[in-house]
This record gives sequence, structure tokens and C-alpha cells, in this order.
Amino acid sequence: MKFDDYLKQGNRTFYYGALWSYSPRGVSREERLSQDYRNAVKYQRPIQVEGKQVFMPEHIADTIAARKAALPFMKFFKDDPIVVPVTRSTLMKPDTLWVPRLIATALHEKGFGSMVSPSLERIYAVPDHASAREHFDSQVVRQKLLSEPEHIVLIDDFVTSGKTMAGSALRLIDTYPNVRVDCFAAIRTESLSKNFKRIDDPVCKTITLYSSEKTFREPF
Repeated sequence: MKFDDYLKQGNRTFYYGALWSYSPRGVSREERLSQDYRNAVKYQRPIQVEGKQVFMPEHIADTIAARKAALPFMKFFKDDPIVVPVTRSTLMKPDTLWVPRLIATALHEKGFGSMVSPSLERIYAVPDHASAREHFDSQVVRQKLLSEPEHIVLIDDFVTSGKTMAGSALRLIDTYPNVRVDCFAAIRTESLSKNFKRIDDPVCKTITLYSSEKTFREPF
């Protein structure tokens, strides 16, 4: 189906979970620390945890494993879904840093997800603030699974507007019409400083793709 065909079906809502929160322009101590977290995730910089240096994918997986009983998005992983890393907006090269795949692999190694399937592939680059339509149109499912999955969890490093996740989820649904797709991001962006509470602020909320093509991520 084409993207417009999905829009004609009406609004579509996806659940997403995020472990941490980030304030891109805030100046408080906690907001500045959230910016350090963001850079450590985005650029694969090690951080100090209990006296040793660890990289963020490992730290994310360790944190989720240690706190799984209390995290609101853990229902995503109860039925051993297939985890699919979100692609970069640029075209991938053999040495391209693919943080969502590193996070997906770290989660799988901790027992979250039945397998990692890097099946989404970007066939042409899109701008940083691409629409859900652009994300849908610029991707294909290159490595099809042997049988249609019941449940997929998309894994990303950040979620801001939700456009990347909505377009990627629809592309998976276009290939597997009966699949349930949930989304997880290590960090959610709170663009307004007043909406930022603290870094450690896990949520399980929704992303809605409206028939008007707009997306809304709560909280935002």
C-alpha cells in the first residue's frame, strides 16, 4: 500500500516507551547533564558508572534489566518480540555508527527480545526533520523474516516528534499486515524546558499519526 492509503484509514496510534528525558536548550544543572547523556548516546562516548567506564548501549540495557519490574514500558518485551533497530536518516556505509542497532543488540543480550532483525533499510537519505511520509517512502524491508511476526519492537536512540517511528512502523506493517508494532527509545526529547522534569523519567505513552499527516507524541 501507499502512504496515502494508510492515511485514508484514519488516525493510527502507536505505543512508545522511553527510559530517559533530555532538554536540548535548558540551562539548569540537570538539563545540562541530560545534554551530556544525549551526546554520550549519539556519539558512543563512555560514561563513568560505579567506578568503571561503560558505553551507553550497555548502560541502557543494564539499567532496564535492573529496574524491569518498575519500568512502564516493560510490557513491550513480555512476549519476546523481534527487535528491529531504526535506520539512520542517511545512507549506511560499512563503518557507519548505527546506535539503535547497538542498543537493540545490548537489549537482546540481556534477554529482551527473541532476536535482532536489522531488516529496515534506507534506500535514499532524508532530511533530519523528515515527515512520516518521507520515512515511510525512503525505507524498505530488505531482510524478510521466514514467518510473519506477531510483535515487533522498534528500537531507536531518540524520539522527538515521533515521525521517524511512525513512518518506520508503517513500513513494517506494510510488509507484515497483522503485526503489532511498539516503539522504544533510550531518550525522549522535551523541546520545551518547562516540560522537562529530570533525566530519570521513564514513560510509556503514544505517538499518533493523524489522517492530516501530522504526528503528535505525548508528552511533548
